[in-house]
Parts: sequence; C-alpha cells; structure tokens
Amino acid sequence: MDKLLVSAVIAGAFVACGADGTVPADSRVVGDAAGADAVEVPCECAPGDGCGLNACGAECGDCSAGRVCLGGVCEAATACDREGMSAFVQRAALVRTEGEGATLDYRADSRASAPFERLVIRSYERLGGPAAPGTYPITDDGYADCALCVLAYQGCTQAGCARTFLADAGAVAIDTISGGRFEATVRAARFPRRASSAWSASRLPPR
Repeated sequence: MDKLLVSAVIAGAFVACGADGTVPADSRVVGDAAGADAVEVPCECAPGDGCGLNACGAECGDCSAGRVCLGGVCEAATACDREGMSAFVQRAALVRTEGEGATLDYRADSRASAPFERLVIRSYERLGGPAAPGTYPITDDGYADCALCVLAYQGCTQAGCARTFLADAGAVAIDTISGGRFEATVRAARFPRRASSAWSASRLPPR
C-alpha cells in the first residue's frame, strides 16, 4: 500500500436552504470518472436572472447583494438555512492499495476548537470515483453506494457532530491530485439533512 499525504486547497460554493435543508444545484456537470461514457447535458444558462455555472462550466452571471444563486437563478438570501464554510484546518490523503485502486480522503474544519463545522470529500476509485484531475458530478447514490462522497457536519466536537449532511447534487472539479498537493473546487453542492446524527466528527461512517 502506498500512501501519499497531500496538502489541500479547496474553494467551496454550497448552500443548504428551504424547510428540509435543500436547494437545487446551480449546475450539474456530468463527466467521465472511470472510463465510462460521459453524459451530455445542455450548456444553456437559465433565462432571465441566470447565475452560477452552466453544465459546461461557463459563467452565467453573479447575483446582487442580498441574493444567492439557487438552481441557476438568483433568489433572496433569506431562503437559505446556511451558505458556504470557511476552511481553517485542512488535510488530505491519497491511499493506493493493490486490487482496490486509490482512495482519496479530504477534510476541512472551520476552526481548530469545538464547536466546528467539517467538510469531507472521499473518492473510491474501485467504485468509479475520481483519482485524477477533471470535473465530476455529485450524485444521489447514498453513502453506501457513492463513489464520490461529499459530506458536511455541523455542531462538531471531538466526540461527534450534531447534524450530518450528504451532498446529492453539484460537482467536484479537481485541478491537482499529485506531487504532494490536492486542489479542488466544490461547485453548487446541495446538502439535504440526513436522519442519523451519530456519525463521528473524526471519521466517516463505516462502509
């Protein structure tokens, strides 16, 4: 087993809105994660007050102050329960195992002491998850089956977190994943709240 520790720089754009903590993604970018045929999606921007990125990664525009981009359209920021997270402590590891391929584990905490928020990106190459630069979709597969898993935690201590979210839409654009460095952007991720709050703040739930 080869283990490569990588420093991480990540820019996030994600929101949790509405009564159930969800919003439509700004864009759905569907790429080729493991040699399979890519799925073509329209590249048009939303008509009228369009914003964010379209499915081909082109800019559709920005929202004015007090508004956020939801589903490719600018809406009032008051509709959102939460928008974004600033990463204070970051770490990443890329582990390659014979017969299993690579597993990427990236974690970012909003602060060094409790309570803190955490963003986790995990990719399983054996399930078709990415291990190379490119733009990859976040799909609604559930944690048991996701090849590219993006999770968010709120109200965390070393013992655990009060709230757990698993992204079901959006995309992860990986710029660098070699030479001791991991750079990526989370685009328009949507985090509906999950029923379980027992997942640990220091590790992912078992698979």
